[in-house]
Amino acid sequence: MSIDECLNNFDISKNDVLNIIDELSELGVLCNNTNSKVESYFANTNSNSSFFDAPRNRNKNQICLLGIPYDGAVTGASGCKLSPDKIRNLTSGYANQYIRIDGNLENYRPNINVYMNQAVFDLGNLLYIAGESSSDLHDRLEKLYALQIKQFPNKIVCIGGDHSITYPILKCFKRKIKFVKIDAHYDSDTIINGIVNHANFVTAIQNMDNVDEIIHVGVREAWKPIFSNEKIKVITSDDIKRKDLSDLFLDFSQGDYDFYISIDIDVLDPTIAPGTGFTIPFGLDIIDIFRIIKHINNIGNIVGMDIVEFNPLLDKNNMTGYAVIEILRFIIEILS
Repeated sequence: MSIDECLNNFDISKNDVLNIIDELSELGVLCNNTNSKVESYFANTNSNSSFFDAPRNRNKNQICLLGIPYDGAVTGASGCKLSPDKIRNLTSGYANQYIRIDGNLENYRPNINVYMNQAVFDLGNLLYIAGESSSDLHDRLEKLYALQIKQFPNKIVCIGGDHSITYPILKCFKRKIKFVKIDAHYDSDTIINGIVNHANFVTAIQNMDNVDEIIHVGVREAWKPIFSNEKIKVITSDDIKRKDLSDLFLDFSQGDYDFYISIDIDVLDPTIAPGTGFTIPFGLDIIDIFRIIKHINNIGNIVGMDIVEFNPLLDKNNMTGYAVIEILRFIIEILS
């Protein structure tokens, strides 16, 4: 995007744009010297696909989608690193003209708002350097995410990748936030040798000062951890099915709250989403997810979201992929 395009699309001065460019160059996101060894935060890609055929130009009204192709912190089968590009593949490349058998052109237009309104901007993928530790990857994600929310007004939805990516993202918010984790599991295992993975990242989040409440939604594990931390609340999948959301979220109905929502796709029933590493039966359906997101949006301000743990290698007939897409479409419409 040129400087003139920045001035036209965003309500900022030319000096502000130049200051942003200087800061991006200093951090290594932009680089004038092609031989520079300064680390970039984005992965190079030759793909022609983009999330929902996203336009190349960014404006302040779009929802930004960031791919995080990393699964080095899983304790099971690898494969969810393939998720961002799989979702791009499933949501892009739709033609608006087809040649009929008689040689004439048939014109089409998408009937889905996310395409018609050009509601998203594809930020690309976070860079992962083969062999690096999860802590190095988390540090890079934290720096990139913090820079994005500092410099641009767009809300960001991240597409993982394993669930450990939520930990560095939450560290970026300065205001107090309520963390809503929609997941079949508690992910509250013991942290060993300081290594944060997808099964223990909530244990790390419990000690973060800017997270004043952790709300587990949709859990259905057989064993429940003994939580001594008062800021943890549990809403089971059975609660979602049997009780009114207004009652379940009554404590948050009054007040100006910021919410960050993280969705582990294994919260869905395995008959809907088989493509994930640790399935548990009797899960939620997609309409349940819609209801939860809509209710939270009605009672507070959603500052960011992520969808994680979709493993295309374990999927059947793209069932889980299309479930992720339906949830993404709903999120984009809610946040736009």
